[in-house]
Amino acid sequence: MALSPVRLIAVAMLAAAAAAVSLEVVQVQVMHRHGARAAIVAYNETLVCGKAEYCGQLNENGRNMLIHVGAWLRNKYSGALSLPDSFSQYVSYSRSTDLDRTMQSAVGLLHGLYPDNASFFPVVNTVNFETDELLHGLYP
Repeated sequence: MALSPVRLIAVAMLAAAAAAVSLEVVQVQVMHRHGARAAIVAYNETLVCGKAEYCGQLNENGRNMLIHVGAWLRNKYSGALSLPDSFSQYVSYSRSTDLDRTMQSAVGLLHGLYPDNASFFPVVNTVNFETDELLHGLYP
């Protein structure tokens, strides 16, 4: 079904108006999963599941994954958000469940997002897994 000339003009005007709107990035929210990790093996009594990692902790690939994601985010948004080179808890808020691999992942992402490692002391806020309202919702 073809559009009538009046509808076609109206659609064209709406498209032109939408293209003329200038949008500004004022905030970026990122939710991510942890990076690659060592296996979790129930029958392992040594708790060492990789060459250097304890069971369930990030391995080297996992650490590098999150550093690269942070660097990509910096490249994508640093111009629009005027990100500083050093971590600032007044600019970034990081939240993690209270598991080693998720806290390590948050630190890795921040490490890539803020390249000045000389003053790199990030703050990662943690929440108990069982009471985490973002994961489980506000209501039982």
